Amino acid sequence: MKRKIGYFLKRCIPILVLICMVFSFSAFGEGESYGNTAVIEIKDEIDRGTAEYVKRAINDAREAEADAILFEIDTPGGEIDSAKEISNQILSAGVPTVAYINKDAMSAGVLLSISCDKIIMAPGSSIGAAEPRPNDEKYVSAWTKDLSKVAEINGRDKKIVEAMADANIEIEGIIEKGKILTLTTEEALALNFIDGSARTMEEALQLAGYPANTLDLSPNRVERLAHFITTPLVSSALLTIGFIAIIAEIFIAGFGLAGIVGILCFALYFFGHLIAGFATYTVVIIFIVGILLLIAEAFIPGFGVCGITGIIAIVASIFMSSVSALQAVISLLCAIIGTGVFLAVMLKFFPKSKLVTRLILSDKIGNKEAENAFAERKHLEGKIGIAYTLLRPAGVAMIEGKRYDVITEGDFIQKEEEIVVEKVEGSKIIVKKSEK
Repeated sequence: MKRKIGYFLKRCIPILVLICMVFSFSAFGEGESYGNTAVIEIKDEIDRGTAEYVKRAINDAREAEADAILFEIDTPGGEIDSAKEISNQILSAGVPTVAYINKDAMSAGVLLSISCDKIIMAPGSSIGAAEPRPNDEKYVSAWTKDLSKVAEINGRDKKIVEAMADANIEIEGIIEKGKILTLTTEEALALNFIDGSARTMEEALQLAGYPANTLDLSPNRVERLAHFITTPLVSSALLTIGFIAIIAEIFIAGFGLAGIVGILCFALYFFGHLIAGFATYTVVIIFIVGILLLIAEAFIPGFGVCGITGIIAIVASIFMSSVSALQAVISLLCAIIGTGVFLAVMLKFFPKSKLVTRLILSDKIGNKEAENAFAERKHLEGKIGIAYTLLRPAGVAMIEGKRYDVITEGDFIQKEEEIVVEKVEGSKIIVKKSEK
């Protein structure tokens, strides 16, 4: 057992060191080119990752002593809580702020825009449609009040902002009751809701009265990678591949490629969610404990407390690190279905692969080759050998100086323990622990 654990740690330590280096390097951004106006991109859906990025970028802007911050906004909306966090960061930035809406500031994007000191829109852009989901009275009332308070802070028309979130608000000549307000650039200008229109960022800065020399604080490579990893498709794929690899590793003797692939997939998954702000180091530790418990289970006969606790820890860590509980369920279902499909394909199209023969040693003798193999191995019945690897229950044994794939009838046999061949059935060599 000690030798097995030592072998496992010897293989794992270099991988874990590499992962730690990647996590450490992620704390450093890309090189900065200093200017007078900081530019921060807020694009795509707003989530906790966006909030973490904006927080980092605002701090960088303050450290660079930027004269102003321009937020280039193009978003369909996103999480309300994350939008509120970003709004608070903008309001407390301590630096003049400009929202440059370069296409859309919808839903939660409205809050970010009105949090800035000035709003400038590119021609053909839109702002509004900020009705929350779910849109019941409680959520609508709370969200509308949040928008109204921020609008009042920066001198925006509260009634217009409220009409963007609440369909029950009517403004004569602008929006009738029962509809949500969305304004185009021209409409927003006509209502004096924004401070101007500009085709380019440089024009927007000139119009706002701030220097055109810019400090680009757009997401760095690590943040972009984290955003890519946390997309539902990629995160589900990483979990699926990771689970498949771990299952393969459990049933294949020794620690090899499958274990490395599994560790790397899960490391990437948590790396992305950690950098994006969805996970904490505590969650990562819970996941690692779960994996270690499953590894411990692989060395213990039967399936008990370690295995069950390990699975619970892994599932809990995935829920705690996901964008939402729904996304966690979707990712886990995709992983479970993907793993099942993989195993089904392996059984159907690759019945003689190493993984399948470890999982299920087929006893079909449907061809001459199988019959010859049976004849060659029949004489092994009653022979004494040594477990070359841990038998859990499948593994490798050394019999008469040759290595054979063997299986027990459910018992676990430690490496280097003496075994005896109980019987040969088709391609299966069934062994048990020697009683000598």
